[in-house]
Amino acid sequence: MEGMDYAFMGAKGSIVDAGAFVERVNRFALENRIAVQFMNARMVYGKEHLLSALVHAVRSLEQGRNSASSPALEMLLYACGEKQISAALGKMGVISGEVGLAACFASVPGMAGCDGHMPTESELVNFIEKLGLRRDDAVMKGTPEKLFALGISAQEAATVGVKRYVDLVLEKVAMTDILQ
Repeated sequence: MEGMDYAFMGAKGSIVDAGAFVERVNRFALENRIAVQFMNARMVYGKEHLLSALVHAVRSLEQGRNSASSPALEMLLYACGEKQISAALGKMGVISGEVGLAACFASVPGMAGCDGHMPTESELVNFIEKLGLRRDDAVMKGTPEKLFALGISAQEAATVGVKRYVDLVLEKVAMTDILQ
């Protein structure tokens, strides 16, 4: 994970065809040799959540414990605390309609297929805009609703203060390792 470069951005907009959207994202990832994952932001509890999912996904791939074949998809699994791809896509996958999305971009030296040079922030924003979205990092802000959507109970939340809700989310990401 040494030398890993990443960026997380929120985006809002309308997606007419989720399949075509994902194809364009995958093409951008291949052209740049980076991992790219767009996920429904309704369960994203801030950039710390995404970074933890990315770090766990890369580590899982490096150690051969991965459930998915790509860093992008493995990150999605960790972000929502699932080990089944279909369940993860159902919870946090891209859907058609008006959406808030978390866009995750990563370059990981030495990892086949995503060891390319990371585009600049302005190039990433330009790509998001070409997808018909506008950047809006506010969609990634943690809320109690997102906490509960991630499967964290009110009882669990009550054991910590609001400022430590993110710790519960990070614990959920880490616990995904146990599901294997």
